Amino acid sequence: MTVSVIIVNRDGGDLIVQCLRSVERKLSSEYEIVVVDNGSSDESVKTISKLFPRVRVIMLGRNAGFAAANNIGAASAKSDFFLLLNYDTILLSDLSPALLLMQNQPEVGILGARMVSADGKIRLSTGRFPAFIHAFHLSGLYLPIEVHHSKSSFIVNGWIEGSFMLVRRCLWEQLGGMDDGFFMYFEDVDLCYRAQSEGYLTVYHPSVCYVHYGGYSQDRMAMLKNGLIRYFGKTRPILIMPIIRFLIEIAFLLRRIKYIVVGNRYTRCTS
Repeated sequence: MTVSVIIVNRDGGDLIVQCLRSVERKLSSEYEIVVVDNGSSDESVKTISKLFPRVRVIMLGRNAGFAAANNIGAASAKSDFFLLLNYDTILLSDLSPALLLMQNQPEVGILGARMVSADGKIRLSTGRFPAFIHAFHLSGLYLPIEVHHSKSSFIVNGWIEGSFMLVRRCLWEQLGGMDDGFFMYFEDVDLCYRAQSEGYLTVYHPSVCYVHYGGYSQDRMAMLKNGLIRYFGKTRPILIMPIIRFLIEIAFLLRRIKYIVVGNRYTRCTS
């Protein structure tokens, strides 16, 4: 098999069914699908087993987090390339151009694709590595929308988001997979940072496209904050971390106050 598609599921419902059907329609290369279920309470696991008998389902019985579940899925995968794919996505194109690029350019370790909303508008899916100011201005993490409209591939001096992440197996094993100290958010940023530290390239490849329904909401802000703190804890001197942690807490408190006052909601979705 050329590629192992690894999907973390939690109460995916109809969304994961759409996702799996799109994989079956669009992938022309030899592939396997591994679904890691993070303690779903709906009927999605039964539905997957009924409709997609070729899909291998690993049931964790608990919510282990996005990073840990991907690590478990990758440990059982058999291919030279892993496609980490969110359950709330739909593939719109074949992976062949992306796989061909990675097969011909061994220095490319991680590849991301063009992400669009359900109505076809481009969504921001790649950005720069976090600086402290981004705690106060999260949208500043992303590269400008004009960059995302690029028609040709380019090297990203930063990260691509984990809803679609094509990773070389040997790199994954070299890095030890994702850092499962991240429960959700910034595990993709951390993986790209460590890959580039090892000399591998991260590439945005817009000829491959997918729909992503997901976004942020206020009830996930605590996980976002904790992910950012952990990322800085791994990339900044330990002596200044108490100050960084304090200022991040202030930044997210201000964000919470702004939400209460004006009803603002942060989301990745943009046109």
